[in-house]
Amino acid sequence: MPFHRGVMDLQHGRCLARLQRRGDAIDALRAAYDRFSGLQAHPFMRASESELGSLGLRPRPDGHPDLPGLTAQELRVARLVASGLSNREVAAQLYLSPKTVEYHLAHAYAKLGVHSRHRLANLVRGLESPGSST
Repeated sequence: MPFHRGVMDLQHGRCLARLQRRGDAIDALRAAYDRFSGLQAHPFMRASESELGSLGLRPRPDGHPDLPGLTAQELRVARLVASGLSNREVAAQLYLSPKTVEYHLAHAYAKLGVHSRHRLANLVRGLESPGSST
């Protein structure tokens, strides 16, 4: 019953968003979108996208499809942080200042609804590992 589970995830995400639990709402809405995408249920995919959009997430052509709203640079920083590098090491690898890395990291946290490097790393690794599914 993946369709029914998708509807439940969508409604749950809407409720969480109204309760101002942004990170949990994003997780539920992404789960709904993934289920509807697998079923090719386009109206429900658009509803999920709309709810994610109301939380400030927009798909970007230069970003990762499962990490909507991240700029290409935020995505690069998030991937390097997920690999275990410190802000200083990320800065050196991308030829940026550590403050610029902090800036991109703060925006990635806000857009993804996470509050720690550990949660960001788990999210990025979970989406980019082969055979991962939601």
